[in-house]
Amino acid sequence: MRIVLAIVTLLGLSASPAPAQPLPVSYSQGEQAFDSLSVANRRKFQILLITAGYWSAVPAERFNTRLFQAIQNWQSADDLIPDGILNERMFQRLVDETRPLITTWHMQERFHPGTMRKIWIPTGLLQVADPISSGMMYKDPFGRIRLQHSNFENAYAMNWTSPSGTEAYVRYHRYGRGSYGFSMFWDTTRNSFNAERVAALVSASLSADMKGLPFADPSMIDNLQAR
Repeated sequence: MRIVLAIVTLLGLSASPAPAQPLPVSYSQGEQAFDSLSVANRRKFQILLITAGYWSAVPAERFNTRLFQAIQNWQSADDLIPDGILNERMFQRLVDETRPLITTWHMQERFHPGTMRKIWIPTGLLQVADPISSGMMYKDPFGRIRLQHSNFENAYAMNWTSPSGTEAYVRYHRYGRGSYGFSMFWDTTRNSFNAERVAALVSASLSADMKGLPFADPSMIDNLQAR
């Protein structure tokens, strides 16, 4: 069994907050740069950060330390000054970097047939959609990746056994008397499409929908321009 990432929020539990750290001098400048973007571009920028592998939380309307650190991490990896300050040139660089993945994944919103709650599905990868008792199963026709979009009545846990070479990402929320969310599994030997980033983006869309927070329509990232 090989399960490298599993996020399960079934009982509404949360970890204790980390002690507050002093804010860097450039934090206020980073906040000003972020706030200068339109609301649509704030969401778009954070979705692109998730796509690049540097931001796994629900995109926020307001600047915060996690977003600041994600920008710094991305800047460091791209040999930029890690000051957490976004400018138009950096925005466009992130657009160019993520364009191939976004084109390959082709994210679209899909509703759960029972709850009518929605998540993003990488339809460019998961081209087969089959109804199952708990919701929907989306599959890659080549057997590399699958995603189960489910609502379980009177259940707060699930177990599975995965063969060697399979990785998984799981996220479920308490919903009514049961649990709702998704499970995604992929073949690590044929993961040329950054499945872990796909999972993070689907997870962000799920969390935003469950909390009633604004996220984005996938079509907003199809037109990949910085402004």
